[in-house]
Amino acid sequence: IENGAKLTLFPIGKNVLREELQDTLRYAHENGMEIENHTLEHKRHFQMDDATFERQIYLQCLCVDKVLGVDYQEHFVRPFGGDGRDDQRLHQYAKQIGMVGIAHWNVSGSGTGLQKLIAGLAPGNIYLFHTTDKDTAKLQEFIPAAVQAGYKLVTLNEMFGYPENETSP
Repeated sequence: IENGAKLTLFPIGKNVLREELQDTLRYAHENGMEIENHTLEHKRHFQMDDATFERQIYLQCLCVDKVLGVDYQEHFVRPFGGDGRDDQRLHQYAKQIGMVGIAHWNVSGSGTGLQKLIAGLAPGNIYLFHTTDKDTAKLQEFIPAAVQAGYKLVTLNEMFGYPENETSP
């Protein structure tokens, strides 16, 4: 926040409901971070029947709504491991519930050393970090370094020219 960075967060639905994470999610939302869908239980969707698959996405949305206290329209879904970017069932269901795309990253912040991440900064990169202590520490160094190098860190909506996620009571 102090670096003017905006991030897109993809929380797993069952984690959103953990009491110790709810204040963090609300804080992120109140400070302009974007919240998107990473399914309810973080399972491979291509192994599921249609009803279970749809439930994984829809119930994650309801978890976010409950914690934020509003009807929050998510725009992106990020399936487990990036699986299914070309899966038409995933695209069709996402579109059906008002989403605009399937999210993917092109740089793994989790699997790359900090100096290599900084050396590889480039416009349009989408960096993936996880909610581990190691990644959080790396992100706390990466963000100021990217900003100091002249980059603006934005949400996926901003990067792709979509409006902010809509909310209603």
